[in-house]
Amino acid sequence: MAAIMAATMLGLVYLTQTLGSNATSSEIRDLAAQREELGQRLRNQAMAVETFADPEEIGLKARKLGLRKLGDPVVLAAP
Repeated sequence: MAAIMAATMLGLVYLTQTLGSNATSSEIRDLAAQREELGQRLRNQAMAVETFADPEEIGLKARKLGLRKLGDPVVLAAP
């Protein structure tokens, strides 16, 4: 009877460890996929910033809006 009880307890411990390991592995896979998705979104945002900060692109949009270049800046000396 004691041997059956010990084997059952050992089986339950093994099962608990296996289930915990599988759950952790699944969580790791989910987090890795989430990390990849966030990395892709970050790369997309960086590309969008580069596109909107491109001087040629800014010039084209300014001309479409009817804006013109300002003259050279004037620096006034303090008296």
